This record gives sequence, structure tokens and C-alpha cells, in this order.
Amino acid sequence: MLSQKIINWMMDYEEYHLPGTVPCSMYSILLAHGKIEDPYYRMNEKAATVLSEKDCEMTSFVMITEEMLAKKQLDLVFYGLDTLCDVYFNGKKLLYADNMYRTWRIDIKSEAVLGKNTIRLHFYSPSEYIARKNKEHFLFSANVGFTLGGIGHIRKASCMFGWDWGPILPDMGIYRDVAVEAYDARIDSFEVRQIHENGDVTLSLALDVTDKNVDAKAVITTPKGEREEYALNVRGKTEIEIDEPELWWPNGLGAQPLYAIDFIIEKNGEVLDSISKKIGLRTLTVSTAKDEYGEEFCHVVNGVKFFAMGADYIPEENILARGSREKTEKLIQTCVKANFNSLRVWGGGYYPNDSFYELCDEYGLVVWQDFMFACMNVLMTDEFTANVKAEFIDVLKRIRHHASLGILCGNNEMEDALLYWSSCLPSKTQKVVDDYLLLYENILPEI
Repeated sequence: MLSQKIINWMMDYEEYHLPGTVPCSMYSILLAHGKIEDPYYRMNEKAATVLSEKDCEMTSFVMITEEMLAKKQLDLVFYGLDTLCDVYFNGKKLLYADNMYRTWRIDIKSEAVLGKNTIRLHFYSPSEYIARKNKEHFLFSANVGFTLGGIGHIRKASCMFGWDWGPILPDMGIYRDVAVEAYDARIDSFEVRQIHENGDVTLSLALDVTDKNVDAKAVITTPKGEREEYALNVRGKTEIEIDEPELWWPNGLGAQPLYAIDFIIEKNGEVLDSISKKIGLRTLTVSTAKDEYGEEFCHVVNGVKFFAMGADYIPEENILARGSREKTEKLIQTCVKANFNSLRVWGGGYYPNDSFYELCDEYGLVVWQDFMFACMNVLMTDEFTANVKAEFIDVLKRIRHHASLGILCGNNEMEDALLYWSSCLPSKTQKVVDDYLLLYENILPEI
């Protein structure tokens, strides 16, 4: 695969025409150029919040080569757009993105030209959007910041509209990579399942490839550095037995040995695409066995029950573009020093970057992962349900291999919002509950 990241952008916001480097956003660029005061200081937040009431644009270009045009497929890929955005390529609108949690992949093969190609992103005000949508259909929000409510209308980090711990900064921008990818075939996703029996471990590996007429292999490197290559069946699963398996344990219970897996697809000896990931060998379940109080709720790793000790993980930065792996690692190191063995990703933020899960793998912190719903009512239309389903699929394919991923949880305190709404509109409440439960029942078994 030929991949070209699009790093440099120009932002237009009112009279400002300013450069930014991915990740970047309206707030991060204005701050970097000294156009606004630090919104974390005193009452500066109030002036910054108003800025979200207007649209902004970002523009860039990509150089397309003959080699890229010769490939069967040419995609423009956004791994993190925040949030309501029209995407134009060489002047033609190709996408309206409306979910910051999704990956957006656009076929640009028919629109691309040799040489310079322009990209324009028009971001719509999230504040104006939810205010307008809430007038059309009122949705209660239990957050304490954004007085208009209605955050359930938008698939965007709820805390950007204010919470009891943070400011109101509904940003707009690019918080993960943007790239043009040219390929004849690529690995869309991979799956690793583990079978543990009597101390033996077998891996069941599967690849989802855009072209099945390829050869595939996996190269597994043990924690000791020993490498072994295995042929893979791209039309099914391949089982591989691991010799002398080293088990992964949460912090305080043992070590965190990780196995590297390189997935590679080839045709006629030419490597078409590859993915490198790390896994930990473990069983990780939840016990709800009967006890003197009713039922216990306890993590069980490798057959050993342990008491979960940790904290609630909220976004480290209200302006996501200012986050970094280094900041996250420093935070996780302090968690380890405090004898944590788990972290819960709160449902009012966003699904963390890959580096968060990788660091939890390395340091032995079990992740309780909320889906991104918190303290709000949502309108379960067919369109909304389809959008969220695509979101879940994108996210779970990205994070499901991590040793640290311990549990998936539906939401944060959605019941509180429903109970409040039920006192206002009791006839509507059960319908919302039923729709919400169906969303999980229909989607999770498919992934």
C-alpha cells in the first residue's frame, strides 16, 4: 500500500487564515497563533465558547503520483473528524461526516488527477446544530454545562458541551490522521481469538481483505524475540498453537508479556499490505456467581479473581489536538505507582487513541470501556441507529485485540436522564429504553 499522510492545513475562521498541523482544530490553531486567551484561565472560557457558534473551514492539498493512480483503489481516509463536516475533493463534495467516532473512507479514484489535488473541509457549528435540533425535537441532557441541552442529537464528545469537571469548548477540526491510500488490496481488519485449555493456548486468526485472491501470512514474535511464520487462510480461520505460552496479568498480579503479530498479504511475491499489532495471552471474564448478598461482580483473569482498583478516565485534554502519547504515558505511570490495576473509559468523552490501549497493555491496566453515551436522551431513528452501528463496528475492530480490554459497557448514567424525562413524558420513556437495548442486542453479536 502507498500511503501519504496529509499533515499541513490552513484554517479559515472569520478573518483568520492560519496554518495548523494535524492533529489540529479551531481552538488549537487560534491558541497556537495567540488569537485567543487560554480558555482554562479564569473566565476566558466564556469568550472561547462563543467561537463554536460559527462555522470554520480547513484546506490542504495532496500530490498524487502516477504510481498511486496505477493502483486499483485510491482512498481519502479520515481517522478522526470532529464532527459535522462537508468534505470536498477537487471542488466536488464527496462526504458529509456526522460522527466524530467513525473512520471515514472515501473513494477518490475517479476524481483524482496527476499532481496537486485540493481538499476542503467545511465544519458546521456544533452549538448551532444541537440548538436547532433540540427545537425540532427536545432531548433532555443531564450535563451541567450547556444550557441548551440536546447533546444526544450529535455523535460528539458530550463533555465538550461542559461538565461538572470541565469547560464548554465544542471544538471543530481534525484530531487523528488524514491520509490518501493507494492499493491493489488491503487488510481491512483482523481478528484474534484465544483458546485456553489445560495451560495450552491456541490462536484463531482471521483476516478481512478487500481482495481474497492474495496470499497471507502471520509472523509471530514471542516476548523473548523468537519469530515464527505461518500461512493464513484468507477465506476462513487459521489456528496456531503457541509453544510455552507466557500469560499476561494485570498490574500487581504478574508480568505483562506481549506477543507481536505481523499480518502480511502478498501477490506474486509482492507485499501489498501489512499490519503490526501486539497481543497478550490471557482469559479475562467477569464472575457473577451467587454470594451472600445476591451476585458478585468480579473480574477473573487466567482463572484468578481479583479486586478491581482504579479510576475513571476522562479526556486528558478538552482540546483533543493538544494530547499526546507522552502525556498519556505519564498519567498511566502514575496509575501504576498508585497500585491501580484498571481504568474505566467514561462514556461522556471519546474512544481513546490506539496509544492509550497499547500503554494499558504494557502497564497492565484492565480497561472498562463505556460506549459513548452519557446522561442524555437520544432519538433512536433508523438513521441514528445505522450511524451508531457503524461507529461500534469501527471502534471494536480497532480495539478488540488488546490484552487490556476487559469489559464493554453500554453507557454512563443514561438511566438518570431517562428517569428525569419519564417524569415529563412517561409515555415516551419505555420506547427509548426498548430501542436502546435493541441497539446493543443487534450489533454486538455481529462484531
